Formats: sequence, structure tokens, C-alpha cells
Amino acid sequence: MQFVILPLIYKGIEEKQNCIQRCFEMGKEIESREIQTFVFTGLLVFTDKVIRREDSEKIRRWFEMTKVGQIIEEEKQQAIAEVWRQADEEKQEAIKENARGTAQKLLKCGISIDQILQCIDGLTRGELEEMK
Repeated sequence: MQFVILPLIYKGIEEKQNCIQRCFEMGKEIESREIQTFVFTGLLVFTDKVIRREDSEKIRRWFEMTKVGQIIEEEKQQAIAEVWRQADEEKQEAIKENARGTAQKLLKCGISIDQILQCIDGLTRGELEEMK
């Protein structure tokens, strides 16, 4: 029951929403289907006034899935998370490559390494000295 009413102890709606999501993720780890059903049903009932519709639907869909369906859903979510992680890494690399290009141009214009370090984040003195 403490798990079920936990989201209600937070003051702001956004904090309650975040707690509901965390409770749902933790509840998915419960091995007993009976206890899991109790927790999720209670979570839906007790948070009825504050739960976002999409979170409520997500919990309801979880109930309807078989164990195999749940495993497939978890794998799908992991795959999506991996794609996002890869996209973030690629974005960071693109930002760093852009910084290198800009630094290269500044070095050609005679701007000092110290000045470049003040203006461009993500590059080290060693990297700039190698470019020079």
C-alpha cells in the first residue's frame, strides 16, 4: 500500500507524475503477477485525479499483455533507448567535429590557443596544439 500511495505525497503535479512513472517502472520488476496486479490497480485508483492519460493507458496495456508480450515490450523499449543513446553520441560527435573545424579556421587566422579555449567548449589545449 505504501508503494501505491507514494505518488500522492508529492506536492506538485509534475513531481507526482514523475513518481507515478518511477513506480510503474519499479512495479514491472515485481515477479508475482498477483502482487503486480494489486500494485498497478492500486496505483491507478489512488492516483486517478493526477495520473496522465498516457501513463494510465500504459499501465492498462501492461495488464493486458502476456508474459511473452511483456518481454517483447521491454526489448522494444530497450532498443528504442539504445537508438536514442546512439543518436545522442552521434550528435555530441558532430558538435565536437564542428568545434574542431571552427578552431582550425581560427588558428589559421592567427587567433591564440588561449583565446580559442575561452570561446569554444569541448576541446583541450593538446587538441588545439596538434591542429596548429
